[in-house]
Amino acid sequence: PVLPFFAQFTGVLATNAAPPAAALLLLAALLTLPALAACSKDDGETSVRPDTSGTTSEEALPFEVKNFGGQEIHVIARSNHTYGEMQFVADEELSSNQINDAVATRNNLIEDTYGIKILCTADGSPMATARPLITAGLCEYDIICDSVNNMLPMVSEKCFWSLDDLLNLSESYYDQRANDNLRLGDKTYFVAGDMLITDDDYTYCCLYNKDMYADNTSLAAKYGDIYDIVRNGKWTYDIFYEMCKAVSEPDENGQWETAGGTYGNISEGYVTAIWVNGAGVRTVEKGAEPYSLTLNVKSDRSVAAFNKVFEIMSDKSNTIRVEQLGDSGWSDTAKMFQNGQGLFWGTNVSSITANLLSSTSDEIVSFGVLPVPKLDEEQDTYYNGINAYQSSVIGIPSSNGDNLEATAYLIELLGYYGQGVKDAYYEKTLKLQAVEEDADAEMLDLIFNTRLYDLGAIFNWGGNLIGIYSSVMRSGSNTLISSFEALETAAQTAMDQTIQDYKNSIT
Repeated sequence: PVLPFFAQFTGVLATNAAPPAAALLLLAALLTLPALAACSKDDGETSVRPDTSGTTSEEALPFEVKNFGGQEIHVIARSNHTYGEMQFVADEELSSNQINDAVATRNNLIEDTYGIKILCTADGSPMATARPLITAGLCEYDIICDSVNNMLPMVSEKCFWSLDDLLNLSESYYDQRANDNLRLGDKTYFVAGDMLITDDDYTYCCLYNKDMYADNTSLAAKYGDIYDIVRNGKWTYDIFYEMCKAVSEPDENGQWETAGGTYGNISEGYVTAIWVNGAGVRTVEKGAEPYSLTLNVKSDRSVAAFNKVFEIMSDKSNTIRVEQLGDSGWSDTAKMFQNGQGLFWGTNVSSITANLLSSTSDEIVSFGVLPVPKLDEEQDTYYNGINAYQSSVIGIPSSNGDNLEATAYLIELLGYYGQGVKDAYYEKTLKLQAVEEDADAEMLDLIFNTRLYDLGAIFNWGGNLIGIYSSVMRSGSNTLISSFEALETAAQTAMDQTIQDYKNSIT
């Protein structure tokens, strides 16, 4: 792997993408760098990896054991995410928090065993802050962690190193769905997986009010256990909508679109796109050939899925959306679900910990977890879209020269030892504290195993692919085809340019 990267690196020198002094040091390091992507060493060097029970076991590292003698690696991450900073560094003032404690344990092991100290800066807009520094070759950050829609378009500005020759990307601690969905051609610039929490935390799901469902005797009698509906592949838009209609009631004045009513569907505009994703539909589809991308909004399946979702989401007597309630819409809709005024809530997994688990109310609703509904029973699996505005990936900025070897090594370590942190978040916080029964934990497994990334929404080619479904729904008229055709040429041109940028990239 050193030789392909060396070829890339010499091209960078020619364009001054890295400071000359850092470049020379990096070149010297690369000439002696054993490949990080190599298999375990034959001499059986091992390290201690925590298992899910909190004990330890001896396992061979899938890369060479190294010690960097106290080298500092600096991360910049989102400050407005619950776990944005905590997933990298523990808060020393926070006690009795399983996730924070697991991060401290992992980081202490990494520093003591491998000589890498992790620093983290929390920032409201990490990529916006780092971008001018990276392009000037002056960025002090070694790793950038931000939402996919902020990160991926920056490849066209040569802001990131390709990771294919730096990381062991086939390892299980990398999210292979993210690898497959986010890779263009043979270039992988960003990863998600066990080194992150904010990738999973901003995956969409469908929460439901267990008591409201059980108390509606006709609904429960007709459909039975709602988890069995999911297991049997029958959890579809049509059943979802029928259930919404069975429970919706206006407020005391007979009015809809108020926080005083009861609704089958508590939602937000962007969930329109997520529900269309539930049909396995992306605004842009990848083909079998490298760099083969096709705009997909006008496809038969896209239109069929949107037509059904449009009907549900624009029905004011069954759906209440964040934007209908003005500036307080986000808090109002969360409170409505907590107070038992909604059967379903289309939201991020983060709402489970941020809104429901942390609630101080004694009368919080008894809730369950479901995947996003399917278009029809013939659909082979469920699909749960990520929040392109929030769900995170990490990348190594192209300005990272002197610390590149240690940075790549740290990412491998964060993945390899990340299981303890993931277990603290997923097994102990979500499954044991936040949800009520084994069936909900089963649904969480299903959701995380069927995550979907939409390249069209992430790159937002043409200026509105990320919002094409939601903006049409909000307009009140189903103008999907004409709305898409108005931006189709611009989207195709921008997508073609991105493909060329990827093909021509030297980072």
